[in-house]
Amino acid sequence: MNRLPNITFGNRIIRYNSHNLKPKIIIVIILIFLSTLTFSQGILIKGKLVDYETNKSILYPKISDLSDYHNVTSDEDGNFEIDVKGTEGNLLFEYLGYYPIKFINIPIGDKQIDFGEFKMVRNYFLDNIVVGGGKSIEITKEQKKKVKRLKKDVIRRYRIKLFGKEYKPYFDGQYNEKLVFDFSKNENN
Repeated sequence: MNRLPNITFGNRIIRYNSHNLKPKIIIVIILIFLSTLTFSQGILIKGKLVDYETNKSILYPKISDLSDYHNVTSDEDGNFEIDVKGTEGNLLFEYLGYYPIKFINIPIGDKQIDFGEFKMVRNYFLDNIVVGGGKSIEITKEQKKKVKRLKKDVIRRYRIKLFGKEYKPYFDGQYNEKLVFDFSKNENN
């Protein structure tokens, strides 16, 4: 029988043997396992991405969970599902030719959140991108007007209803290149 050494704390001597140590090890292992399960639980967020102006499905955009940096893509109909872990979700939706959409501070309470159908806004400035080192094309006045008009319309009219509240976006970034929905704010704030 293996005997463990005695441990001395000041004037107290604590004697351990294998019989009173095993239950404590088992309890510690169980607590570690349960804390891992609790921390790793997440929710499923799903929805469908469509074009803001045409309502056509957006095929295969990249959807990123910014909390743990994993990505998924939607299917050919714009439908997506992503598992989000933690207490608040932060998602980024990206597709070439569109303003990225960032959802921040999504309250994680339910086992599943259905965003339903939401819209990505086209970025007309990206129409002039040249791939392959060719000569770049200047942005036209018409493009500038279209982008300005579209941004005003988005800010004035675009809303997402979720959790019984209505959320409006704002443009953010150095060049106002991201459309952001902050779920810690809503239309009534």
